[in-house]
Amino acid sequence: LSAGTIISIGRGISYLTGFPNQEFWPHFLFLSFLICAGLAVLMIVVSLMTRAKGQVSTMPTLKESYLTHGKTAASVKWAWSLLIIAMIILYIVFN
Repeated sequence: LSAGTIISIGRGISYLTGFPNQEFWPHFLFLSFLICAGLAVLMIVVSLMTRAKGQVSTMPTLKESYLTHGKTAASVKWAWSLLIIAMIILYIVFN
């Protein structure tokens, strides 16, 4: 969170001051995706590098969770569908 905030504030200040130029920076929504993806990769790398030898996770794997809990609830699928539709509408309106 701290790294993403620093990157976003730095990008905003650079954009407002015109450094290096206005066309250099990607759209802010694309930049947020890049920051999210980069930080997700960073979290995975740090987690794998800091795990103690022989440490066993008490959390179930994704496959075990699916086998235990069964199918995804219909309400979750509807919520994701509504979110996707809302994001598409926002993109079309503000593009």
